[in-house]
Amino acid sequence: MRDKNELEIRCLCKGYILFSAGDANILHVDATIKKLMFLSKEHETELFQAFSLVPVISKFQLDIILEQTLSSFEDKTNIVKQPSLEFLLRLCATRDLNKAIRTVGIKEGKQDLGIIVFAKNKETCKKIYSSVKNILEMNENNNLLDSNFGKNKKTLMNIYGIDSSQELDKNMVEKLVIEKIAMLSLED
Repeated sequence: MRDKNELEIRCLCKGYILFSAGDANILHVDATIKKLMFLSKEHETELFQAFSLVPVISKFQLDIILEQTLSSFEDKTNIVKQPSLEFLLRLCATRDLNKAIRTVGIKEGKQDLGIIVFAKNKETCKKIYSSVKNILEMNENNNLLDSNFGKNKKTLMNIYGIDSSQELDKNMVEKLVIEKIAMLSLED
């Protein structure tokens, strides 16, 4: 049986996906972003992104977002030119890149983060993940995803424009969030 904190690399869309969560204390956002941009130039054919864990309900949600991101480039319906930024837009279900970065981008200070990597092989996934984790100085803790919904439910619902006065369970909120994300593909 796999240890809960062991990295899980799964096959998805003609490649491999790795997702991990953890906490980090970002002291200098601009310097951190520059390092991540340099890494992206080394891995132009792969997608990776670090993001706030607040709007994340499940790995299933991230799978849907990643599939839509990759499909948008295949179908030439992408909103922006970089797959990693397209992922952020879809994570927030918005076409406004500034809003997406404000909402789920890394910020200065202590925060719970997610890292997603998509690559053609498992070794590249592991290598990129290790580099991103080191740049962020992230303490891996995949248990954060389990507690994230309860901790951030109201903010999460607000991000997706769901009425937070409704008493909705996690499964219902996840369905509504995925619907909002899917609607982004239908907007012009």
